[in-house]
Amino acid sequence: SDLMGKPKTTTTTTADEDMPTIKNSAFLKNVALGFCPGTSFADKDAFLDAVYGVKLILSIIMGIAWGIIPLTGATGFIAYGVAICALMLGYAKGLMRDEDCEPTEIFTEGFLPSFATFLVTWTASYSTLHP
Repeated sequence: SDLMGKPKTTTTTTADEDMPTIKNSAFLKNVALGFCPGTSFADKDAFLDAVYGVKLILSIIMGIAWGIIPLTGATGFIAYGVAICALMLGYAKGLMRDEDCEPTEIFTEGFLPSFATFLVTWTASYSTLHP
C-alpha cells in the first residue's frame, strides 16, 4: 500500500509477450523452407522472407571467408556484390523455380541488413586472423 493507505496496483508485462517465439515464428519457418529445393510458398512475402534469411546466412559465410582469404578494400566489396547477386538470382530462379519475383526484388530484399552483417563478420574475422 502507499502512504495514503490505498493498495498499490501493479501490472506486470514482460517484453516476451510481444516477441515472437522461435517455435511459432512464420519468418523462421519460411527461412527453413528456403533451404528445401522446390518448395512452394504460400505467397510472395513468404518467399521474400526466405530470400532475406538465406541472404543473411550467405553474408555471414562470405564475411568469414573474405576475412580468411584475406580480401581487402574495393575488391572485397565488389566481390561481395557480384557473389550475393549471382547466388541469390540463381537461388530464386534455379533452386526455388520462382517466376513471380523480379530480379530487383530479389536483390533489394534485405540488402542493407545483409550487407551490414557481411561487413561485421568480414571485419571481425579479418581482424582476428590478421592482427
